[in-house]
This record gives sequence, structure tokens and C-alpha cells, in this order.
Amino acid sequence: MLFVFVVADNRKAAIMLPKFDPTNPLATMSVLEDVTTNVKKIQDSLLEAILSRNSQTEYLRGFLTGQLDKQSFKKNVPIVTYEDIKPHIDRIANGEPSDLICDRPISLLLAT
Repeated sequence: MLFVFVVADNRKAAIMLPKFDPTNPLATMSVLEDVTTNVKKIQDSLLEAILSRNSQTEYLRGFLTGQLDKQSFKKNVPIVTYEDIKPHIDRIANGEPSDLICDRPISLLLAT
């Protein structure tokens, strides 16, 4: 089963790529080199941004108790299946605020 969240957000999203001219082959190659060379740094930055944005969700508060570093996340937040988070999804589908699992409003839940 594929499950999709559609998040409504008027706030500016974090941009992980530097500005560059995509029609310029040299600029494009430079960005590509950077993102493939610095994968760990980019992934760590992205995880930090996600944890920071979602730190007050009910779901993460249950595991992290205020600690937002990568090691605490790896140590305390389990790998889960759809069935593990289904109770939270059901609560949102039944009208509770989406801040149970996401800092941004979820406007649509799709299951295929």
C-alpha cells in the first residue's frame, strides 16, 4: 500500500540547493558534484531541519523528550511500518489536528 500525505504550507520551504542557472552545463555539473560529494552533510542538514520543524509533534515528543540531535533520533525513534502509525493517521482523518505527526497542516490523505 502506498500512502501519501499532502501538506498545505504557505511558509517558505528550506532550499537545499544553491542558486544556479540550470541552463548552464558547468553550473549544473558543479552543483551535481557538490551534492554527490557532500551527501552526508546534506542528509544531516536535512534531518536537522526536519527534527527542528517537527520537534513539537506528539509523535516525536514521545521519543525525543526535547533532544533534537541525530544520535538521539537514531537511538530513540524506531523504524516503523504504516500499521505502527495508522492510529495517528486515523486520528487526523477523523478531524484531529495534523500536528500529531507533522508541523504543517495535512490537507489530504490518499491511500492506494
